[in-house]
Amino acid sequence: MQRKILLTLTAAATAWWRAYCDRHRRRQAIAELEAFSDRELNDIGVRRSEIDWAVHHGIWRRPLPKAKAQDRRGAHTGRAP
Repeated sequence: MQRKILLTLTAAATAWWRAYCDRHRRRQAIAELEAFSDRELNDIGVRRSEIDWAVHHGIWRRPLPKAKAQDRRGAHTGRAP
């Protein structure tokens, strides 16, 4: 019976410690991203208002605009199709 209680307490303490470490890492990441300039944030695809979301849920990648047919054939590089 005491062993079961000890295991339960150990599991609870471990879960608390992991949650504490995760929260600390998130707060640190938010602080680092908030120190970036708007241009740097734009380079990684995050708006200043999205920092919290990006840290907690990851960065959602906006789809790139579709290339025109001639661009896909190499017209933009000066090569003939």
